[in-house]
Order: sequence, then structure tokens, then C-alpha cells
Amino acid sequence: GYSNVMVNTIDSYQGMERDVIIISNARTTGIGFLANYQRLNVALTRPKKCLILCGNFKNLEVNSIIRI
Repeated sequence: GYSNVMVNTIDSYQGMERDVIIISNARTTGIGFLANYQRLNVALTRPKKCLILCGNFKNLEVNSIIRI
């Protein structure tokens, strides 16, 4: 089963780590929480082994914080 799967917001992962983190940025406009450096830092530093980022990469390209 999926007993080890957790679904949460970035804010709730402050101070926690997981082996694998999947981040969804599925939005039609803007990049949401990823525009906030502190929240982006939390999102990118929580995985121990693997980070999977899903979403609208056109929106990510226009952000000065994120370079893909």
C-alpha cells in the first residue's frame, strides 16, 4: 500500500525531510509559492534522495529565482 505517502503543503514540511518529494506547480498563470524565496528554499531542501518537479515550466522560465 501507500501508507508512507504524505500529501501536504510546503509550509507544513518546514523542519522535516522525506526520501522523495514531488512538487506540483500545476497552474495556468504565475508560479505561486515558488516566487517566494523562503518557501522555495523549503521545497528544494526537503528531499533526501529525489526531487520531482511537475508543472507549467513556461511559468517557471520567467521567474528570476528559478533557472531550469
